[in-house]
Amino acid sequence: MNYNDFLIFLLKIGDLSLPGNIAHFQMSVPNRKKIFFDLDIKKKKINKAAVLVLINPSINNEPTITLIVRPNNTGVHSGQISFPGGRVEKIDNSLWETALRETNEEIGVNPCKVNFIKELSRLYIPPSNFLVYPFIGYLNERSKFRIDNNEVDEVLEIPISSLIDKKNRSKMKITNSYMKNIEVPCYKFNKKLIWGATAMILSEFELLLHNLLNNKLNLKDESN
Repeated sequence: MNYNDFLIFLLKIGDLSLPGNIAHFQMSVPNRKKIFFDLDIKKKKINKAAVLVLINPSINNEPTITLIVRPNNTGVHSGQISFPGGRVEKIDNSLWETALRETNEEIGVNPCKVNFIKELSRLYIPPSNFLVYPFIGYLNERSKFRIDNNEVDEVLEIPISSLIDKKNRSKMKITNSYMKNIEVPCYKFNKKLIWGATAMILSEFELLLHNLLNNKLNLKDESN
């Protein structure tokens, strides 16, 4: 599917209900359900952040999702793959504005060129104590990325066709500062392993795309 045809398809996603935890739990760490059901956001002092699920045309005019690789430093999410985005600042008038500002700071995408589609389900990340608000946005033309090397090692452009291919779901074992040899679900794209909150957000977006595709097929069947 070329990029323009995909955008016509994608814009219909705003009419769909969010699957939320149904999608999140498919790609979550083993104890995620317990964390969710034990969580009382109103009683916790939680930091807020916003990220952008950015849809961008590839060189071949195919739809892709833009992800970034974080630098290896002392942070709790060091070296991980994530969406562009970050902490809410006082200068932000909305969470959508936070996602745009952070994306501009990290990879140089002009906020004025990003078109809003839909807000996805918020997601709590225990290791960093952040409540993350993901937004879907798209560009009308391919962006030339300008990377902030303090925050980004690499920009990844994941084809939408790869995201909706179930063969790219896998499992991996993680050992880090808060987990030891724990098997977690992940996405695997060209030897890049995507897990945790990023995979959970991707899972919700993927499920929405599958629901759109099923609706399209059903409409064709009814017309026959």
